[in-house]
Amino acid sequence: MEKSNHPADQLAEIKTQIRNLKLIELDLKNQLLKMPSNDLSGCLFEARVQIRTQKRLNKDLLREKVGQQVMDDCIKVISSQMLLLSRKKEAH
Repeated sequence: MEKSNHPADQLAEIKTQIRNLKLIELDLKNQLLKMPSNDLSGCLFEARVQIRTQKRLNKDLLREKVGQQVMDDCIKVISSQMLLLSRKKEAH
């Protein structure tokens, strides 16, 4: 791959590296989750499996109980700026 100093090119390359690292991370996590609990210690780090429970709002049930209008009245709109990268088409 050709190296470029332009920030857009550098950012795209970093995002590709991050994507690849996330795949490796997912694979390693899955390996650890399949291991017996007495085999989760490495030379430098140890892993622990914990169960975490979260409460989430059931929007469908809430809509059924209070109606769509109440749901619409309670919606908060948030805007944010984002940067999109796309590969340039090669000139022919």
